Amino acid sequence: MKAVERLYKLFNLLNLDVVLGAVVSALYFSKLFSTKVNVFGIITLGLTVWLIYTADRLLDVKSMTTTPTSERHKFHQKNYSTLLVILVIVTLLVAIAIPFLNERVMIGGLSLAAVIGFYLLLQKYLPLKEFVVAGLYTFGVLLPSWRLQTELISIDHILLVVQFFIVALANVLIFSWFEFEADTRDGHTSLATRWGKGLCTKLIIIPGWPAFAFQSGCSCTVNTKWPRLFSY
Repeated sequence: MKAVERLYKLFNLLNLDVVLGAVVSALYFSKLFSTKVNVFGIITLGLTVWLIYTADRLLDVKSMTTTPTSERHKFHQKNYSTLLVILVIVTLLVAIAIPFLNERVMIGGLSLAAVIGFYLLLQKYLPLKEFVVAGLYTFGVLLPSWRLQTELISIDHILLVVQFFIVALANVLIFSWFEFEADTRDGHTSLATRWGKGLCTKLIIIPGWPAFAFQSGCSCTVNTKWPRLFSY
């Protein structure tokens, strides 16, 4: 049992749970929009999500001269050199996969990459960076299927996308809430450290009501027969 716990802890510290969530969500939206996503698109999405989250953590610990408080930052500081090498390798793999992407997906992905680059450079100065992270995550998950859409997206589908964004935002805010003490001690900025845990709590709870309202008012259904998900 302890071996399983250690494995899950490593899985979590390496941000692989976030990668898995992004891939599963992208496959869900590809089914919802009835599009066949390119397998390289899903692989590139997973690798890119890992790159962003890992780069963000490495940037956090790069300038730290003391031992971080949070377990996640401790792990990235301790394994900084190894993770940096892996980061470079994964970046090369993403670059190799790009030519195999659908042209529209590739253009959208490169545009998103430019925005993410600016975010990584400016994230310490963004007062509401959690909203930016949730937006980038949502757009990235939608990218493989949304860019292949040939018809207008229905209101029902838009409501589901909004709901997905709210869930992603709540998830990021929960992290901000739980890491408030560690971020304060280590000098990291978040919505909780800038505006307080009280506001963070309200932003976690209040958007949940519209999310439930969207769900109850959403009449879209997903086909019971699973189509072929990937195209090559």
